[in-house]
Amino acid sequence: MNRIAVIVYGQYREFEIAQTSWEFLKNLNCDFYFSTWSKSYSGGNEKNVRVIDIKEENIKKYFPNTKINILEEKNISYDHHLNSKKMIFHWKNGLKMITDSGIKYEQIILNRFDIFYELKTNDITKFYNLKEKNTIYNNRFGLFLNERNTYTIDDQFFIGEYETMSKFINELNYDFEVNVHDYLASAIIELNLKLISLEDMIDMCVVRSNVRELDKINLETINEKFKTW
Repeated sequence: MNRIAVIVYGQYREFEIAQTSWEFLKNLNCDFYFSTWSKSYSGGNEKNVRVIDIKEENIKKYFPNTKINILEEKNISYDHHLNSKKMIFHWKNGLKMITDSGIKYEQIILNRFDIFYELKTNDITKFYNLKEKNTIYNNRFGLFLNERNTYTIDDQFFIGEYETMSKFINELNYDFEVNVHDYLASAIIELNLKLISLEDMIDMCVVRSNVRELDKINLETINEKFKTW
């Protein structure tokens, strides 16, 4: 059975809600590596704004056996301020955590703190088959042309064979000035990697802070809130 390393990255935000949909990850042979900041900010209107200090117990009450790196953002020496570049920082930090563990993995998953999932398959073992060399699998659409007539990609979820994902993460840098979706697409093209959509296996949505207003939480209601964000 494959062993999968999951890099959970970014701000904590609405993790409590999002993680309720992660049962399939818990049922796969996954180890989790969390890379996050010591403060989490959820925006929105005044009712939904929330700033919290993040401690290991915030995460370990849901994932008790996991590796966690909580960083003071002000102490990180990188020349960028965009959230998209901070995302790449956490990808690289998560990969370092995996490398430092000395554990051998067959696959890597990149997974945001605030993603809510809905499976379209009853057979989660299909995820173990997503390990073709020089191939990255993502949640939907694959590479597509945007309104600027440049290739772009959705960045909510990636999975692939260990060496391929490591290569992808290592080759990214902080020098880009374009939209991060376009930058990731160009990096995949330059590395001559194949991108395959998983739209028949899984669907997902970002959980924004206005989701806390809901009585009934599922992908449909979260999507509706996302549209009004």
